[in-house]
Amino acid sequence: MSNAPLFTSSLPFLITWKNWIFDVPNTATMRGVMMGAALGAIALAVRTLMGIERGYLRGGGAD
Repeated sequence: MSNAPLFTSSLPFLITWKNWIFDVPNTATMRGVMMGAALGAIALAVRTLMGIERGYLRGGGAD
């Protein structure tokens, strides 16, 4: 919406707001998501190497 000619000509401050939203909060959110995914992958790798992770295909329900 902020790239539409009608909005950019009538509301020029909207471009500044859009750029800030795409730069600051969006970047912080993506960094948090990537760090969470990396920590999850590391935790899964450690559990697998230690033999704690049984895996989906080997079962693990009530016997």
